[in-house]
Amino acid sequence: MAILNNPFPVLDNSFGNFSNHQFSVECISSKVENGIYSFGFKSEINEPIILDLINSKKVSFCIQLDCKPFIRKIYKTNELNDEVNFEINYEDIPANFYFEFTPLLITEVAFDYKNQNADSPINNYTFKLQKNQIIGSHASLKISFETGYETFESAPLIKFIRLTPPEKPKNGSMDIRLDLDYIKVSVSSEDFDLFTKINSLESKLLDTVLTFPILQYTLHEFINDKDSYLEKEWAQNLNNLFNIFDLNDSDEILSAIDSILKSPHSNFFDFYIKKYDTNSND
Repeated sequence: MAILNNPFPVLDNSFGNFSNHQFSVECISSKVENGIYSFGFKSEINEPIILDLINSKKVSFCIQLDCKPFIRKIYKTNELNDEVNFEINYEDIPANFYFEFTPLLITEVAFDYKNQNADSPINNYTFKLQKNQIIGSHASLKISFETGYETFESAPLIKFIRLTPPEKPKNGSMDIRLDLDYIKVSVSSEDFDLFTKINSLESKLLDTVLTFPILQYTLHEFINDKDSYLEKEWAQNLNNLFNIFDLNDSDEILSAIDSILKSPHSNFFDFYIKKYDTNSND
């Protein structure tokens, strides 16, 4: 049955005017690496007139990005007419790491548009289209990341592991090891589940609750025995960004922690479960 709720023929699998043609889109890549979110989308269109308009650059395949509450952007094809690839810097993203992508076909210039492949009776008319009108659309694709963070050069700074019940930390609420290339924090199974839940809901809250005491302990241990830690990756990464090799007293430590917590590396944590740790000595 023909749909006549559009002012001109629109290629949309649900609400369009082309019963015998489709506009399909798939996400071919999505990843976060070194603070950069990368996405790729590929389209498949089997309507020849719209394909000709795309190939002649009168129409572009685009992705409208929505990341609430502040971001809405349009990304267009570059060399490949059927692909859109783009990157988003961590610093440009609000607190919500939930992305909604709406594929669109948007006019690049004004032109007269008649499409005999559309459903009747809209296929019998010629329409004067202006630039930036939508002649094709697709249901939104949604992608979310449990945590969003800019990693340090090699990895997150702090790794948590869940101790196997009924094992508990030997030193109060957590055990902290600094002799590895990352800061390893071992916590009880109950605390591990609590921390991961908090991190998925609001990572900045976890930073406030945990990063400060962990870094305070770490940096005090560091200045008391620098020679033991100078070659560790966690120490070198922190020094590259915050000059911790120059720290000498508690006041300087507090100042350094303040700078670290205000930095773009707003989630310092990586979580993993002990049973997946192949090196039992770590």
